[in-house]
Amino acid sequence: MSNAVLRVDTDALENAGRNMRAVHDAFVNAGDDADAVRSTIPHSGLQGAITEFAQNWQHHRRRLVKRMDDVAQSAEATAREFKSQDRALARALGQPQASGGSAGQHRQTAV
Repeated sequence: MSNAVLRVDTDALENAGRNMRAVHDAFVNAGDDADAVRSTIPHSGLQGAITEFAQNWQHHRRRLVKRMDDVAQSAEATAREFKSQDRALARALGQPQASGGSAGQHRQTAV
């Protein structure tokens, strides 16, 4: 039997998920100001460049938002699953269960 120990900071995973979700929300709620800026620029070539940049940014922002959502969901789901498996392992070993994941509480499980 191995003496390896697996430690997972589920609080950090949950915080990472929340933080990524906050960045995600900021990107979703970011305004598209290109129209307002474009109308203040008298040069048609520069107006076209701003329009092209804004369209590209919108496209890439949508891709980033999707990826951020995926990362947030993965972090949150990983934290939930580790907590669930930790509770199941504690029950199987007849150990008292850790109380609700407060900061600083990390169960060490021999693997």
